[in-house]
Amino acid sequence: MSRHNEQAVQSPASERLRLLGKIIEREQPELLNDIAFQIRRFRLIDGAGLEALANEVLQETVVQASKIADRYDPAGEALLWLRAIAIRVILRRRSKTRREQSRFSLAGDTQPVRRAGIEAQSEEKIFELLSR
Repeated sequence: MSRHNEQAVQSPASERLRLLGKIIEREQPELLNDIAFQIRRFRLIDGAGLEALANEVLQETVVQASKIADRYDPAGEALLWLRAIAIRVILRRRSKTRREQSRFSLAGDTQPVRRAGIEAQSEEKIFELLSR
């Protein structure tokens, strides 16, 4: 099959994917800056590690965009569409990070705490009270 015929046979989804690839390549610096801004905005990380995390989010954004390329409207604003995907990626990461932090803080919390005027008891004290 000639190169001309291959292009004529391309599906709309593969054409959108190709178009998105070109847009991502061209707009990568701006998209990366936007991602870094959103990471700081949502307080996912600041300072050390920001650039590496922004690159990870960009990669994940590209993967997500390629999975849903059939939803991309070439008449629409591609950078806006990609930013929306990136923000969803960042929010998922933030939720995951918060769940993990919560799990670690609950598992590692061995100090008595005061909440609403009630002092938490040590495990030994709780078992002693329950065994009465």
